[in-house]
Amino acid sequence: MTFIVRSTLAYDFEQLLFCPLAETVWDILETPRKTQGTVLLYDGLGTIAGAASAEMLAEQGAQLVYVTPDRHTALETSFLDRPFIMRELYQNGTPMYPDKRLVRAVRNGHRIEATFVNEYTGVEEVMACDRLVIERGTIPMDEFYNDLRAGSRNDGVTDLDAFVVADRQTLSLNPDGHYDLHRIGDAISSRDIHAGMLDAMRLCRLI
Repeated sequence: MTFIVRSTLAYDFEQLLFCPLAETVWDILETPRKTQGTVLLYDGLGTIAGAASAEMLAEQGAQLVYVTPDRHTALETSFLDRPFIMRELYQNGTPMYPDKRLVRAVRNGHRIEATFVNEYTGVEEVMACDRLVIERGTIPMDEFYNDLRAGSRNDGVTDLDAFVVADRQTLSLNPDGHYDLHRIGDAISSRDIHAGMLDAMRLCRLI
């Protein structure tokens, strides 16, 4: 028997001391609400989550401002999705600012002031908004995985040498174990569903 664990998403706020002022892209995707004022979306990854959130806000007619530390918008988004997202942002007249990294945010009256630093020059710039939305990835929800480790033959360890060549997993680290256990996709780190599907295919094709 083999267990493959793929987690749901938990937002990583550990490095964001100003998190009480911000919403996550998962907040606005899961519980959308009527948008008023200026929405500043900081996309620190450039993947589909941030890009899809920007597209949704643009479709809703939000006064959206898109900022990313990457060299252009939605850098890590697939070439199939990116044209539609970019068209929506351009049609909405969304200002897009590349090469800017978010360093801090403070509340000033009823608005939020976010400070960005240019990745090349180090020059700081402050932008004011009514809502601050950030995409910085996820951390694994690994409680279920850790609960299962003690009963697994491989102690939840994946043989990476066998994994990369799509060979059978044969690690036996626990003689009292009754099943194999592996983590895939975003149960390991901040990755998308396609990474999880590829991991699962490599692990399961020889079962």
